[in-house]
Amino acid sequence: MTYELFHSGGPGLKIVGAYTDERGASASFDTPQSTWTTQVAIVYPDVTTVVLGGNAAPDGDAVIGTQIPQLQCILWVDGSIVAQRHSLSPRCEAKLTGTVTTPKPGSPAPSASR
Repeated sequence: MTYELFHSGGPGLKIVGAYTDERGASASFDTPQSTWTTQVAIVYPDVTTVVLGGNAAPDGDAVIGTQIPQLQCILWVDGSIVAQRHSLSPRCEAKLTGTVTTPKPGSPAPSASR
């Protein structure tokens, strides 16, 4: 699972956010970078819902100018986007499911995947 969060505001902004960690708990972060990304090994069915959210805030004594910073959050699972939002304070959420494929005759039993 890959989490991405980035803002379109100018310099002097930091990103403050939270995401679902590998245990299914909420983890928070605070970074002066305009882009934040991390990969987390999520195991289904131990974790069934993942969430990423955040907002841009002044970094130190910086003052937000006339441009209101917009953020975009993206959730990737196995290389595919499963949730994407763009707003002042976006929240991306995805429910994970197990998929079972129908085996071809003579093939091994199906297995669950993320």
